Amino acid sequence: MKYQLKIFILLIVSVFLPFLAQARDNAQITDWYIKDFQSTITVNKDSSLLVEEKIIADCGNLPDKHGIFRIIPTQAKTEKGTIKTPVELAGITDFDGNKIPYSAITDNFNHTVTWKIGDADKTVAGVNQYKIIYLVKNAIRNGNADFDELYWNILGNFWDIDIEKFSVDIVFPDGINQTNSETYVYSGNPNFKETPLENHDWTKNNTLRIESKQMIYPHIGITASMTFPKGNTTPYQPGFIELYGDYFWFLIPLMAFILSFCVWNKYGKDPVINKTIIPEFEIPENMTPMEMGLLYRNGSFGDSLISATIVDLAVKKYITIEEIPKSGIFGKQDFRLNITGGNSTLLGKPEAVLIDKIFGTEQSVLLSKLKNNFYKDLPEIKKTALESLKAKNLIYQSGLTLKIVFLVFAIILFSGAITTAGLANVMVLAALALSAAILLTFGLLMPKRTASGAELNWRIKGFKLYMETAEKYRAQFNEKENIFEKFLPYAIMFGMAKLWIAKMEQIYGKDYFAAYHPAWYAGAFSGNFDADSFTSHMNGLSAGIAANIGTDSGAHGAGAAGGGGGGGGGGGW
Repeated sequence: MKYQLKIFILLIVSVFLPFLAQARDNAQITDWYIKDFQSTITVNKDSSLLVEEKIIADCGNLPDKHGIFRIIPTQAKTEKGTIKTPVELAGITDFDGNKIPYSAITDNFNHTVTWKIGDADKTVAGVNQYKIIYLVKNAIRNGNADFDELYWNILGNFWDIDIEKFSVDIVFPDGINQTNSETYVYSGNPNFKETPLENHDWTKNNTLRIESKQMIYPHIGITASMTFPKGNTTPYQPGFIELYGDYFWFLIPLMAFILSFCVWNKYGKDPVINKTIIPEFEIPENMTPMEMGLLYRNGSFGDSLISATIVDLAVKKYITIEEIPKSGIFGKQDFRLNITGGNSTLLGKPEAVLIDKIFGTEQSVLLSKLKNNFYKDLPEIKKTALESLKAKNLIYQSGLTLKIVFLVFAIILFSGAITTAGLANVMVLAALALSAAILLTFGLLMPKRTASGAELNWRIKGFKLYMETAEKYRAQFNEKENIFEKFLPYAIMFGMAKLWIAKMEQIYGKDYFAAYHPAWYAGAFSGNFDADSFTSHMNGLSAGIAANIGTDSGAHGAGAAGGGGGGGGGGGW
């Protein structure tokens, strides 16, 4: 009797001990965990899988719990490369068929789809049931000449919560059974060597059951390889939309181009000037570098216009420029601008606004003091210069307005592409970026010059041609005085200061520069003041101005990927 009693007690313990060990009271629950995970995978002849997952999850009495989430990969890595495994959700309910709210997130960077199950406005407690049904296409590997294979991560290595019990029934179509197939099942972390899992058996002639009765901890997956004779499944055939549907996104940039071109052709295209460009030996209409640069660049504003205007004000003796050499190893070169007391009422309004924004109530200012502040004044300076061009009937207001509209939409599209990077399809990102580039290009071309503005721009091109080929026109050059300094600000505006100084050296000779020193510029020159030295100082001045009137920005991103066929993971929220 004592022996029989011991046997009875051992039987009772062996039956109930696993349940007692797994049972959790609310005090032991620190996060969601899955009490039971039952999956049924039906293998279809078209190489797709119909997956039904029944999940019993428990969050005890923890606060702020809403549901679980499930992550499924949409591609798999094979020995022949990466293949797409499109996923279609059929439904998410409880075990009684009642629908449960969810949100879907497609991550095209990591190639996953996530179903976030639950309501953010409602909390849940205790045991909850979730039934997820979805279809996975292109799941069977047909590349081997001797057999086909279902190589599938039936659980997923990316679960963040414990799973106490897991089982799956894999139902094969007629023709695939225990006698003509081979099965291998492994369990473990993908970063380490997986170990064979023996808990699998055929419950019916065409149904394979795999189960794990022990606790499955986070990031531990179960992978099954099942090979069977060829001819029982047909290779996956993607449809037309699946093959080429992504390219339809490029209809967006096509439409953007057609619309932009039509608008530009009507509101932004300049009157045609069918005349050969000839050299212009004087500053056309005595325009300032800022106004000329804006008209020449079709309303585009840049740092070089500020640099050119500052040098122009210095040449005209409204200000002086003093170079301050860097001191010490880590010191930086700086410049001091000084007001000379010239009659500022003789200046144009854009130049007067520029001086006011730079100096304010001061008579002297370091360029370095303008850093990260002066850029805020650039829109007002640009607006004033554009108003001057409009007042002189050189550009149309409609083109300026449309330019702003185009640039705003370009920024929106660029921002959309950046913020959805990783979530949106690569083709979508490319289409958005290309559309933004088209809008940006036409936006920059949009400001329309009037007939007189187009004529003046033709003369500006002639003036630039003269500066580029000044050595050919020595006679005209020598008829004028102080041409070198007078035209220097325009050379800076055109981005050809080095070329202009080289032309002057050809015309004046090296002896001229050896004795030359501009009255408006106080620099730390060493030895003779030659053309190369002056070029270096002008480049330093332009770089110094540019470095102290703007700000910079940056962006970054990151991502990760993993897993093979099937798998994925999930967690609670």
